[in-house]
Formats: sequence, C-alpha cells, structure tokens
Amino acid sequence: MQCGDIMGRRSGKGRGVRGMIFQFKITLKDSKPPIWRRFEVKDTMTFYDLHKMIQIGFDWADSHLHGFVVKKSNGSQVYI
Repeated sequence: MQCGDIMGRRSGKGRGVRGMIFQFKITLKDSKPPIWRRFEVKDTMTFYDLHKMIQIGFDWADSHLHGFVVKKSNGSQVYI
C-alpha cells in the first residue's frame, strides 16, 4: 500500500517555546475503511526521522514503498 493524503499543521504552545510541532494525518490510499495515523513531529526532525515514525506507526518492517511530496505555495511540487 502507498501513503495517500498527508495533511499537516503547525502549532506553537505558549510563550517562550522553542521550535514548532507539526501535526500530520497520514491516510493510506485505497483502504476501505480508511486506515490513518496522526503524528506530531518536532521541527528539528528530519525526513528520515519521519520515515522511522511512519514505519513504527503503521507497524511496517521497512518494506512498504512511500515517498514525500512537498507542495510549494506557487502550486508546484517537490518530490523527496
């Protein structure tokens, strides 16, 4: 299965907080009923860290294909 929609948002918690927490909802494509997980990620984490979180969150053994697509504000996409 491939990862489907990934929706993210930033949230800062109070004054004096260093960094941001990003919240992602990751939904698998073509799953019925929908299979999804919600992750909270520090702004200092790398894509590798996110990759490891996804592996653990979906109980995968690093054998499921997935990638990252970043949508820029001008509508173009960057594949990572």
